[in-house]
Amino acid sequence: MKNWKTTLAGGVTALAGFVLFSPGLFVRWPWAGEIAKYVMAGGLASMGLAGKDFNSHSTVAETQDASFHDQAR
Repeated sequence: MKNWKTTLAGGVTALAGFVLFSPGLFVRWPWAGEIAKYVMAGGLASMGLAGKDFNSHSTVAETQDASFHDQAR
């Protein structure tokens, strides 16, 4: 799996979101909601840091130019 870091961050963020959107299920653990807020912020930040564009060898202008030439043929 090439993008395991992004997948892991997404899974952790989804679990934190579940805790935040259904606090009634976690009444026994009132600290879970507080921790989930920080996990959610950290998970979103790590998804932004771990996610990357795998087509980083070309620029937007080169991509648009190539599609223009393909249409002209």
